[in-house]
Amino acid sequence: MMKHQKLTGLVSALILAVTLGACSEADRDEAKDTAEEWSDSVKDKAEEMGDKVKDASNDAMNKVEDWCEDAKEKADAKDKDC
Repeated sequence: MMKHQKLTGLVSALILAVTLGACSEADRDEAKDTAEEWSDSVKDKAEEMGDKVKDASNDAMNKVEDWCEDAKEKADAKDKDC
């Protein structure tokens, strides 16, 4: 969450810098549009990365649970759930 906030702050600062640095109104509008596109792209990539991390975490936890249940089964444990 903290990285997301830092990234959002950085993108916002970039938008402000590009907008203030533009000379004409048309340049400001174009700069603003470009910065918004970059911001949207960064947000999309961050969400994709978050989804991939979540999926990998779920896969790892399922694997650990399978290993645990296999070990209990081999040990002939009464309760084979983990």
